[in-house]
Amino acid sequence: MPRLRIEARAEYRDQSRKPVSRNTLISAVAPGDSTTDWQTEKVRAVSDLKSLMQQVNKAKKITFLMEPHYSLMIFPKGRSIDFLSIEFREWEAKSASLTSTCKDLTVIKVMPSEDKQNAVTLQFSGSGFST
Repeated sequence: MPRLRIEARAEYRDQSRKPVSRNTLISAVAPGDSTTDWQTEKVRAVSDLKSLMQQVNKAKKITFLMEPHYSLMIFPKGRSIDFLSIEFREWEAKSASLTSTCKDLTVIKVMPSEDKQNAVTLQFSGSGFST
């Protein structure tokens, strides 16, 4: 599988409790709170993506590598995310290879990481991501 384009859509409420929906690109995804084990860089097939999301559900956490501006705007520490959709697709493809969704997440950590990007960790308590 060639290079992946990973896009997330987060729905949350702003300070006035109005619903907000924002899209952003993600550079890499890791299960749990790892900031070094970027599993999306090892993906060769859709089955690898499904396995990654199973690991995320087992850990009850997911970590993104992304641009600092977007991480702080969309995923500041402590924000409650009502709904999160992650779309994985080959960079050149028009349709998604896999889309995973999850409800009720909380941003628990935002920290500088490699290549002048931020690592953002979200935690959930429900059934986790469905594909």
